[in-house]
Amino acid sequence: MRRNPARAWIVGGAIALGIALANPAYPQASPPANAPRVDPAQVAAAKAFEAFDPAERRAIQRDLVWAANFAGAATGEFGPLTFAALKRFEAEAKRPQDGLLSPDERQLLTRMADAGRKALGFVIETDPTSKMRIGVPTRILGKRSTGPAGLSRWQDAGEAATLDLSLGKPEDKLEALFERGTTANVPGRKITYKLLRPDFFVISGETQTGKFYRRLEKGPDGILRGFSIGFDKRLSPEFDRLVIAMASTFEAFPVAQPTGVATGGTAVPITSTRPAAPEPKRVSAVEIAPGKFITAASAASCKGLALGNAPVTIEKRGETLLLLAIARDGGKPLSLAATTGGEAILLQRDRAGALQTANALLAAGRAETPLQAGGAGAALVDRSGQLVGLVVEEPRLVTQVAGVVPASRYRFVDAKALADFAGLTPAANGTPRAMSAVAAEAGRAVVSLACGE
Repeated sequence: MRRNPARAWIVGGAIALGIALANPAYPQASPPANAPRVDPAQVAAAKAFEAFDPAERRAIQRDLVWAANFAGAATGEFGPLTFAALKRFEAEAKRPQDGLLSPDERQLLTRMADAGRKALGFVIETDPTSKMRIGVPTRILGKRSTGPAGLSRWQDAGEAATLDLSLGKPEDKLEALFERGTTANVPGRKITYKLLRPDFFVISGETQTGKFYRRLEKGPDGILRGFSIGFDKRLSPEFDRLVIAMASTFEAFPVAQPTGVATGGTAVPITSTRPAAPEPKRVSAVEIAPGKFITAASAASCKGLALGNAPVTIEKRGETLLLLAIARDGGKPLSLAATTGGEAILLQRDRAGALQTANALLAAGRAETPLQAGGAGAALVDRSGQLVGLVVEEPRLVTQVAGVVPASRYRFVDAKALADFAGLTPAANGTPRAMSAVAAEAGRAVVSLACGE
């Protein structure tokens, strides 16, 4: 019996990936504290993967979406999802399952992915007005028209599934649209995942009869661009997977395609470059008094800590916390809240220094939130901008599902314990404000420290 590429792609792993996409914020089991986290096979596979140039790494991941149930974003970054998908592909191809992609395996991967793309008529479409690009399964979403915003719209024959491109108005603000899109007072709607970053947000959820996924990005000119997908729940086994495939190809601000790089599934020459030097490890810290910062005790394992050119001195060590002294200008220490609620805002900085924000749910000494690399020591603040907790656990191995970092549960120290450790007195809880205003002000107290290894 011949294998049906379309059915194989939709059915193979659809249940597991459907759960991940429908609710990418589900908690992941924590490994034992003393369990080894380094898999030599995964390290070797990561080294081989990173030898490809960045564009080729992203192309490999886009192919893995189709050929091996890869559920992550095509960022070119290697992680457990990529490693697992490579091994699934190798198992299907009856090759050694080591995650090492040889030149002939790379060509085979492309052919397998092309079969799935061809079966569903998946092609990169360009909107003539905005020039945004996105992959569309044209054999399913074959009805193309112009949506209310004047941009491209794709639907199935029965209009049970719709893909819309969107372009914001000059006065639209990312944070305001995020607040409006995640409000809890819309009858019958449940938000299953929400994530706000300085330059984009993602919202996914469901109603009684349907599901939706929305991504909006802010460009250099401040204009917002994005896409949204809505579909009937009866289509979930198919569309939970297709959302991953479409999201992995979306380009809000397309640039000229480099010569020799494929946007779809066309085979490209395999070239190798020397892997880039690994990024230095980072830890987060929060200013709680002028020149006084607090972070997780795990930072003590660093051979040295630094904030730019400013050295860092450890003033006090505890079982879970460190008190640091750092001389810097322009900071604004956070006050400690008197009480801790069930919800908070996570604040941390990425390796480039950009402030990252996300929602967090606090319960039983754990914060459920999408913590990113360098997140140990990240701040948890309430809607008034007061510090209600500090994350004291390293992030899990960071993976992405449909372009977002899934939430997991991390240990945190509450405001009372922080006050006791630092010898400070909590302040009365302040007045709640919009998330964007809180992040802009409270974020000034959050720093990312380089950790010497």
